[in-house]
Amino acid sequence: MIIESEFKIRSRKKNVYSFEDIGIHWENDFDIVNIINESTAPITIVEYIIKLYNFSTKDYDKFFNIKYTTYKDRKNKNEKANHHILSNAIALKEIYDLGLSTFGDKDKFMHWLGKKNIAMGGTSPKDILHTDSGRNIVLETLHRIEYGMFA
Repeated sequence: MIIESEFKIRSRKKNVYSFEDIGIHWENDFDIVNIINESTAPITIVEYIIKLYNFSTKDYDKFFNIKYTTYKDRKNKNEKANHHILSNAIALKEIYDLGLSTFGDKDKFMHWLGKKNIAMGGTSPKDILHTDSGRNIVLETLHRIEYGMFA
């Protein structure tokens, strides 16, 4: 049911998402599946997301299931991101882009991410971003804000 709901929300507006620096672009879930299957993205995609969200080094494990020291080793070896890492990076990038679009400002979006939210069971959006279900909740909440359903 969550996947069906997520698909309906995503299909309302045509968005093009991308990691410009590495030439990855997508518009829909089929593009995402192809990107993940090809898995040509460098492991540095993790660092890109960490910096985008102003996360700390301890967040590598929480959001990507990779220890910071392991990440550094894999980065030094120029390894590619695995399916899990790439899937999480894509989902977090979509949320980030929607958050910027919804709030119009990175600082406002970052403030919202860290603030406890009644619609999320009294927890902050950042605290639930590390799971698929949590990311779906954050994405749906951002869409509701965007369309004026949460004031």
